[in-house]
Amino acid sequence: MTTATKYKTYPTYKPSGIDWLGDIPADWEAKRLRFLVSLQKGRKPEENTESINGLPYLTMDYLRGQEEPTKYEPAIESVVIDEGDILLLWDGANAGEFVNGVGGILSSTMARVSFDKHKVNSRFYRYFLQSFEKKLREMTIGMGIPHVSGDIVKDCITPIPSDTEQKSIVDFLDRETAKIDEMVAIKQKMIDLLKEKRQALITHAVTKGLDPKAKMKPSGIDWLGDIPEGWEVMRLNYLLKNVVDKATDDDKSDLVVALENIESWSGKFISPENQKPPEGDLKKFVAGDVLFGKLRPYLAKAMITGQDGLCVGETLVFRTNKLLINKFLLHRILTADFINYVDSSTQGAKMPRAEWEFIKTLQVAYPSREEQQKIVDHIDRETAKIDDMMKKVEMQIVKLQEYRQALITSAVTGKIMVN
Repeated sequence: MTTATKYKTYPTYKPSGIDWLGDIPADWEAKRLRFLVSLQKGRKPEENTESINGLPYLTMDYLRGQEEPTKYEPAIESVVIDEGDILLLWDGANAGEFVNGVGGILSSTMARVSFDKHKVNSRFYRYFLQSFEKKLREMTIGMGIPHVSGDIVKDCITPIPSDTEQKSIVDFLDRETAKIDEMVAIKQKMIDLLKEKRQALITHAVTKGLDPKAKMKPSGIDWLGDIPEGWEVMRLNYLLKNVVDKATDDDKSDLVVALENIESWSGKFISPENQKPPEGDLKKFVAGDVLFGKLRPYLAKAMITGQDGLCVGETLVFRTNKLLINKFLLHRILTADFINYVDSSTQGAKMPRAEWEFIKTLQVAYPSREEQQKIVDHIDRETAKIDDMMKKVEMQIVKLQEYRQALITSAVTGKIMVN
């Protein structure tokens, strides 16, 4: 059931004068955002203020859990953020997106959104900003890297119901979105369980084989444990080559792989969207090579290349020999025991890197090529079933989230009456 059919509408409406906002209830006001909120842009800290006892510098990679923060001592010009502050992403591919802040120093690529509490219910306008986000992202400017225009934001018209109406809408949305969030959490748990099942299936297949009755033998390597009797154990540098062919200015390719183009743990390639050209030296690879991200190994970024191309220097390029099938290698290096062992060799909290000199010494167990192919085929077949189930649940989550957003937008713009 849609929001339009489930809830009543207001008795009378009037034009807002804004296309995207449309008509608003007749007794609501409309004002520009500049009279209700203020924007405070972050600043880049001075390098000499870096301190292990300082506050985290709030980059998007840190907010998304993809890197450890750099800490700085706050300066007079620093914008210090509290837990729960609303942040507006100012520059980059996600410019125009609103996120909840955590304690730290505001990045120069973000701005804090503050409400005039004497004029508006801040909880109401938190919901309004969620409904406004899509439109704001459409209004970003810049030929290369998109960015937000403060004047455009401040000149946007926002509806203003009465104080009583704002509270009613907030109470309604708190209640209804909590129900939706609970359903999303249940379905997300289903996805997490399916991912665990998928990973367990792969790990068992590439470390113990497919025959549940196979006799086992000690591998002689603590982290490998017991392996099937017919399997061999060998150091990686005897099974593959670490390709270090550096690209020159004359080397061009339609495919340039950065670490953000590799999905963690799955081996899937993520097509770039508004991606800046990678900086630094690039390396060449050919179709069938296995790429392994050596920066932050715990993220488990590895993939098989489908065509010739270039990759960033933070990627190792593995080319297997006749003893090893590339897809068997991919599945083996994307197991928790391998990733954890490689990660244990890294140093540095902020930018830990795995080095080939360590990885090449690791010993792995493997069966004949014929059995490797059977294992790979089994993994492809069984994970396809799991992936299909995950896609169905993910689509259910998307629909719930779309309904959640439609409900918020309808309520804060007066398209439905919640009393």
